[in-house]
Amino acid sequence: MLLSASHLSLLLGASALANAFVIPGLQKRDVTAQLTVGSSRTPMSGLDGQKIVGDALRKLCSNTGCDSGTPETTQEYVAQFESYGDHKGCKWTVTASGNYDNTNERDYMINLLTASVSSTAEVKDITVSIEDNPLCTHQGQPSCQEKKIPISSAVNFQQVVLNLNGGANKGELSYHLSVECEKDGGFDCPKVISGNLKDALSAVPAVGPIFAQIFDISCAA
Repeated sequence: MLLSASHLSLLLGASALANAFVIPGLQKRDVTAQLTVGSSRTPMSGLDGQKIVGDALRKLCSNTGCDSGTPETTQEYVAQFESYGDHKGCKWTVTASGNYDNTNERDYMINLLTASVSSTAEVKDITVSIEDNPLCTHQGQPSCQEKKIPISSAVNFQQVVLNLNGGANKGELSYHLSVECEKDGGFDCPKVISGNLKDALSAVPAVGPIFAQIFDISCAA
């Protein structure tokens, strides 16, 4: 579906299109924009998806095209995605693809994409502890001090295509947004029970007449 300038202004707001058609030699009626929005979301925790996508596109996309082979990855941020959820170290990655004739076309398409990131964002509040206490952080005990913070998610993919009214392609730009968080270290049960666990259990003193001399230790399936 091709979106006209009037359709885009309704979708994105007048401010997003303040400098919409500054492409040399073209008038407003000469260009249509087709925007495709991804069908899934990338959790952002408390980060600004619009800024992450915009900064990445401006870094990856030069005067006439984007470096599709080089992802742009953020530094690691401590993130939470649910109330009393684990604190995870996460990095967000943006890849870009595009071609266009000049930086005016590039910048306009970036503005469209970032405006859409903001307009389509899903925002909700979660409850987190403000105390450095694992019981508070993960369980939310009644005595713990807590607060609500907003978190958001952003569409994982978008593409904008600029076409002349005659049908010729003038430029296009797309991105993919993903997140990778550190995985839980996990519990290596076989390794743990093959170590000094039996010795540790044998050192537990008897309680009355109860004292085990043999320990049969196994890992649950």
